[in-house]
Amino acid sequence: MHSESANVCLIQDGHLGADYKSKLQSLAQGHHACLFYKNIEVAIPITIEFIKIGLERNERCLYLADPLTLAALKRQLSHVLDVEREASRGALQLSSERHHLVDGRFDGANMIGLLEKGVKGALKAGFAGLRAAGDVIWELGSDIDMGKLAHYEAVLDKFFTGQKLTGLCQYNCNVFEHDCLCRSLTAHNAILFDETVALNNPYHGSAAAEMKHPFEQLLVTLQ
Repeated sequence: MHSESANVCLIQDGHLGADYKSKLQSLAQGHHACLFYKNIEVAIPITIEFIKIGLERNERCLYLADPLTLAALKRQLSHVLDVEREASRGALQLSSERHHLVDGRFDGANMIGLLEKGVKGALKAGFAGLRAAGDVIWELGSDIDMGKLAHYEAVLDKFFTGQKLTGLCQYNCNVFEHDCLCRSLTAHNAILFDETVALNNPYHGSAAAEMKHPFEQLLVTLQ
């Protein structure tokens, strides 16, 4: 990934720069985006802006993460909007619950089923659609099976077609190995990292096995 100096331009006093906010506006329904990050202090402001845009578009916003990350996001989010009000009207769902797990193990089909139910529920409630973001390592639970994750992302990518759904999967690059990151790169039609928002991912649908270059080098070519 880029050096920490790149993030200085991206984040100023804990807030995203105006240019990056403008780029995030381009993410729309049908985008199955992936945020690759190394620093949670970068991921949280991006997630907050992702949520703000969704609320402005009358989309129900869902965010799944571990309790500590969720608490940090809530604190920062409360500076820019009324969290309790948005939650009480059903527009904002922030959760550390993992109802998609089966006996503590990740179940991709169950997760997609919950997302499908979430989209239908959002539309029935009068929202324009569902905007969902989540930390992937938290969603996996104790079952960190990279092969199962890759299959899930591929199936999920197809599910997004024609759905009133905007997604932002979040991958901590300090946790996942090269092969898993490459597979994830090919399974998302939009990619975010550092100051880049690539809406038309050229690696989308490619074979991960063909990617021989270091992952960070692959990301740089997206600029």
